[in-house]
Amino acid sequence: MKKQILTKSATVALGALIVFTGCSSKPKDPADTKLSASGGNQKTAVDFTSGKISNLEFKSSLIEKIRKENLGEQVVIFKVGNESVNVGDFKNAFKAMQAQMKLLLNQTPGMEERMVEQAKRLNISLTQEEQSKLITMAHQRGGASLEKTLKDQGISITEFDKQVLQMGLALKVITSTVEQSCLNQLITKCLFIDGAYQAGLAKAAYSNYVDYKGTSEYQEILKVTDITPTQLQEQIIKEGLAEAMQDKILSEIKIKDQDVFEFYSQQKDKFKGEGLVRWSQIFFASPKAELKRNPQMIAYIKSADPKITDAEIAKRLDDGEVIQKKKALFDLRMILSGADFTKLANEDTDDREAKQAKSGGDMGYMSQAELESSEVFAPISKALAAMQPNQVYPQLIETPYGWHIVKLINRPKDSVPFSEIKDGLKASLIAKSKEAIIKQWVAKQQEVKSLEIAKEFSDCLSFSG
Repeated sequence: MKKQILTKSATVALGALIVFTGCSSKPKDPADTKLSASGGNQKTAVDFTSGKISNLEFKSSLIEKIRKENLGEQVVIFKVGNESVNVGDFKNAFKAMQAQMKLLLNQTPGMEERMVEQAKRLNISLTQEEQSKLITMAHQRGGASLEKTLKDQGISITEFDKQVLQMGLALKVITSTVEQSCLNQLITKCLFIDGAYQAGLAKAAYSNYVDYKGTSEYQEILKVTDITPTQLQEQIIKEGLAEAMQDKILSEIKIKDQDVFEFYSQQKDKFKGEGLVRWSQIFFASPKAELKRNPQMIAYIKSADPKITDAEIAKRLDDGEVIQKKKALFDLRMILSGADFTKLANEDTDDREAKQAKSGGDMGYMSQAELESSEVFAPISKALAAMQPNQVYPQLIETPYGWHIVKLINRPKDSVPFSEIKDGLKASLIAKSKEAIIKQWVAKQQEVKSLEIAKEFSDCLSFSG
């Protein structure tokens, strides 16, 4: 019954820092906008090889080919329907994911050994040239005092070289894994975007972009990053299309009222009135908290802007914190002055699921004891205990996630009737089905949609059968 307080917190600071790695397509009428991911004219390959996505085989490294042949950012690698991915798209996605995996490699005990074992299973090894380069680079970085430093630590040069080669092999496995993951993710993204255009969602996505363009958040992103208005327009529209298609897929999930009632009957003890509270919130995500929970974001940020310093990242996060708290305080003052809580919740909350559902921030019924025992909900529980139904807490509530404006809807004395809790239970059951439904849709599209690979990349990608 308890909902997640956060899904994707689209805070201004992080949204501005992370580069979208989407698909590219040719510009059309603004009402049906399809833009190049680089914001410029796209070099389209003349010939393509076509096959089912499900039959795609990864033969050799795309990144190595791009580097060796110095291929331009606009060179198209593949197409899905009318959507295409170029070299620039792939490089951005690869760099971001590779940085994340390297960070995990350094922070996760035993991961290096697991990667070496995987290298054996995948028949991946370092060439003599790669081994020589790795050892030479390691010795150069160690400097003239390397041998003395190692001796002081009780490590021989031979053991040091062995460690260098093991790390190099682990990174080579990661590179191969990341390339295939990037490719699959970009294909899936294109499937969503192409599906959104076919479903007639383009006008709504463009309209949402126009609305967003008039907000202070839009101007803030342009101010704190080097992204151009054209690139930002594309990012917003593409993200909007991909999300809109997923929302459409999920909107078609049908759960019968009888199934919901059976679930209610099985869990009836949880809906006894005593100790339950029903509340709603408007949530404003903290950029610093988001980064703390997802440290790999630093890797994404630095891969998107290699020149950025830690001090600049800290400054942007500080600016994001100030903006978010100001937004929260503004909405709280508006509500205490008589503004509609539900309307503001639907418009301003960073709880993505609540915003999409237009639920007015309704968190449903929760046990007061369960709330009190939660690190996240404890400050909210304390506020709810002091409130009366339909009252809004007169101060912002800060949690490890950010800032919350909280309203107590009801504190029932008797068992909560099915009619009152039915919609919330149905939403909860649907939420549990989401991942499986999305995977089913993608798998079906991979069977029926063709992938067109530029013949220039046929030495890297091909089709089985």
